Amino acid sequence: MARKKKKKTNKKRTHSNASRKPNKTVSQTIPIPQALQLALAYHKRNDLKNAEAVYKKILASDPDNADANHLFGMLLYQKGEIDSAVNFIQTSIQTNPKNAIAHNNLGVLFKNIGRIKHAIECYKKALSLMPNYAESYINLGIALSRISQYNEAIPYYNKALSLNPDSAEAHNNLGNAFYGLNQLDDAILCYKRALSLKPDYAEALNNLGNAFKKLGQFKNSISSYKRALAINPYFAEAHRHLSLIENHTEYDQNILSMEKLYNRNNISVKQKMFLGFGLGKAFEDIKQYEKAWRYFEQANSLNRESYDYSTIEETSKIAIIKQTFIKSFFSDHQNSGILDKTPIFIIGMPRSGTSLVEQILSSHPFIFGAGELDDLSLIAKKIEWMKPTKGSYEYKPCKSNTQFKSAGTEYIKRIRRFSKKAQFITDKMPNNFFHVGLIKVILPKAKVIHCVRNPMDTCLSIYKNYFSNQGHKYAYDLEELGSYYNYYLDIMDHWRRMMPGFIHEINYEELISDQEKHTRKLLEYCNLPWDESCLAYYKTDRRVSTASASQVRRPIYKDSVNLWKRYELQLEPLRKELYG
Repeated sequence: MARKKKKKTNKKRTHSNASRKPNKTVSQTIPIPQALQLALAYHKRNDLKNAEAVYKKILASDPDNADANHLFGMLLYQKGEIDSAVNFIQTSIQTNPKNAIAHNNLGVLFKNIGRIKHAIECYKKALSLMPNYAESYINLGIALSRISQYNEAIPYYNKALSLNPDSAEAHNNLGNAFYGLNQLDDAILCYKRALSLKPDYAEALNNLGNAFKKLGQFKNSISSYKRALAINPYFAEAHRHLSLIENHTEYDQNILSMEKLYNRNNISVKQKMFLGFGLGKAFEDIKQYEKAWRYFEQANSLNRESYDYSTIEETSKIAIIKQTFIKSFFSDHQNSGILDKTPIFIIGMPRSGTSLVEQILSSHPFIFGAGELDDLSLIAKKIEWMKPTKGSYEYKPCKSNTQFKSAGTEYIKRIRRFSKKAQFITDKMPNNFFHVGLIKVILPKAKVIHCVRNPMDTCLSIYKNYFSNQGHKYAYDLEELGSYYNYYLDIMDHWRRMMPGFIHEINYEELISDQEKHTRKLLEYCNLPWDESCLAYYKTDRRVSTASASQVRRPIYKDSVNLWKRYELQLEPLRKELYG
């Protein structure tokens, strides 16, 4: 009871001080427009505590005040309370639906919680109210790029630049769209233009480093990351990128810098996560495996806590695939699709050797390596093969050969944007293993190569990496990772039973043990003549966008075979999930 009385006394003292020193808080007697100005002044000075107090008092007397709801929502967003922020800004919009800035800011919040379609709607509404709103054009482009609609994003960036040609942000994000389209020369020009306008633009330097890495220009890549970190030593993502591309041979200054930053109290969860992956890789390089594991484990845990996921979704999806693609289905659709032989699909789990196989094949003069493409998934969604509903999937049967032919034609048209002349074009999207049945009915003459690697090494390699897209939610928890791997095995067993001989299997360990033997088998499967350049794949000048960008520039190496044994004790939850 005494403590309660003391708290009440302190509260009274606070109010008393407030009346004597109005610069510390605000009296409820101040008119709302003046109170808003005071709150905004606090807000601009980043004095969130006093700003919050004033906004709350305004809303206590005027709950529907549009400006107070909007501004308080943005303050909550700064504090990381995004769900509450959304509610306040939505209240503001209900009161004043013609506030373009509020619509734009609501879009920013939706984008940050992954509700991209809602974000796009908000930006478009903002632009309908304010057609010359350059910032909203940029935000709309960013949202479209987030769902890989890079071609659709580019006109919005260009519109922003027509309104403000000196917008470094617009040039940088236009570069990101070109990067997503694998148009790296254009991307680099955009990043350099952004930097000419804003020389201390660390994000553009980081992006420039990524583009150089994709081109195999590692010295330029490292230089760009280091320049970004010289500008912003707290740039955790650049630290991670630099760590991935450098081969640490000792405890060096880069590791020390990451550790110091990691141990600070004022860094965000996302910064800590990026640094954890970077430090894990660095300590593995110098063979300090226990320390490496601690960082990998913490990084994965931090990332896994940031989203909802359940492997139940995969159970439902695979059950529908297995019920649908049965032998009678394929016999009913023997004449479906188109007979184009251009695509070579390389499938398997991530980190199973798919990048190496694509690099070997794309070294052949008849093959163009296009990398990981979203095109097949987009076409599958377009024909609504399976529709997500409340964490599960609803089957929508498609039995039209005309539709299958149309889908096959669209896919070929899409991949021909990479090369008009190449005899074959590879698509190395690993999780196309879900779509092998669809490939069979829309492109029956396509080649499908399945990469297989030791399950423990595969899963460990996945666990050690951060994936920038949202398609690998299973990857950051050992039990979920093992469960997902078993689903993958299940669906691949199904394809082997339903379509014997359609898929060519290649084992990673066997490939690196006898590269020439298994490369010859690959080329025979693709009906291609032998070419010596496939053995010197690491000399091939092509663009590689995956986490294996630096590895495929090296001759065959065996460092990662049975690497999982270095972490055998820590990987026990994974082993139990995989093998029971």
